[in-house]
Amino acid sequence: MVNKENSGFKKVKSTPQVKLIQNLGSSLQEQEPKNQIKKEFSKMTKVLDFDISKLTDIDYIVDHVHVGVQSVGTEDIVKRKSSYEGIEEYLYLRDSCNRQSFSVKMKPKMLKIAGITQNQLFKIAERNNHEEFTAEPLFLSIPGLTDDTKIDETDAASQIYVISNRLSFKGASAMIDKKGIKELAEQIGIHEFVLIPSSIHECILVPKTGEVDLDFFDSMVQEVNACAVENRDQLIDRAYLITL
Repeated sequence: MVNKENSGFKKVKSTPQVKLIQNLGSSLQEQEPKNQIKKEFSKMTKVLDFDISKLTDIDYIVDHVHVGVQSVGTEDIVKRKSSYEGIEEYLYLRDSCNRQSFSVKMKPKMLKIAGITQNQLFKIAERNNHEEFTAEPLFLSIPGLTDDTKIDETDAASQIYVISNRLSFKGASAMIDKKGIKELAEQIGIHEFVLIPSSIHECILVPKTGEVDLDFFDSMVQEVNACAVENRDQLIDRAYLITL
């Protein structure tokens, strides 16, 4: 413990001038992160004519924040571990300006300026994600399939679903929406799935109706990533078993 009487610390008398200097110092500390953010996203401001101050406005953040998923990395962004090995969850803002859509990964200094904690914002983002949760039978996306095509709904293949969000943009985060997946499971009467992260934009749920060779599904994901998915859109080279 430091003895302030003998350590060289002197108590400064509080005067209007001292108070002004203290307030100015505090203000400059608050402005520095704001200036850093303006500098960092200046290109977006020029291209989209976007009001950069919105990125630290709490009302704007609450309305536009979402959870994304990506492979575990070292980016300095607002993120946390997910329940899926090798995948992390992060916060991002999504909006459109001048008919152009964009997204911005959130940085810790943005939370500090907005005055909200990471845990609080993740809860809000999870709610926003769930409101956009979508689950569509895979066969509906098969080219050449018409409304007249008859589908055997008792066939396991008809119960393979693509989960994403309403924009199919960074929709692989549907994999962490336990409420959405549980609602789907109850609807189709299946509670065990193989989850295939086909890209950062969507995942595929395959009903687990017996013994599963997960290595087979891992190889499938790896092959599709290598042949059909751009590097920037790849999520991870493996599949997962989930039970609800």
